[in-house]
Amino acid sequence: MRAFLTLGLLVAETLVTVDGKPFSFETLTPSRSVVVLWNSWLPQDPQFVTIIREVEQQFAAAGYLGALVIFQEPEVERAAAALGKGPWPRVVDRRGILLRQLGASRAPVVLVLAPGGEVATTAGPDLSSVRKLLENLPRP
Repeated sequence: MRAFLTLGLLVAETLVTVDGKPFSFETLTPSRSVVVLWNSWLPQDPQFVTIIREVEQQFAAAGYLGALVIFQEPEVERAAAALGKGPWPRVVDRRGILLRQLGASRAPVVLVLAPGGEVATTAGPDLSSVRKLLENLPRP
């Protein structure tokens, strides 16, 4: 995965949340933020779900804006239900365009963005790298 991408330039089509509201990465780019990429076909293994919830909760508590992006059909709604509600929107990319544009072949992947939308830090898809990111949580 390339280390310095600007998310605002990546997605040409409109993204929506699981509940149908429009979503734009421009809402994240003014400050440090986090994007979690989650494949809907991932096994709903409690280990995966737990670590993603921890990422969301800890980064949100540290003042980061964020989004949890769920890719691919047909299991988007099931994946969103397994992850449950959280402080960040569940964004749907039904065709996996963002995943392909970022060059990620597996998920979960956590992208920590610098102001302006450049990817500053990545972790995943292995859970050990995501746990290490949480242990060394960068503060905004």
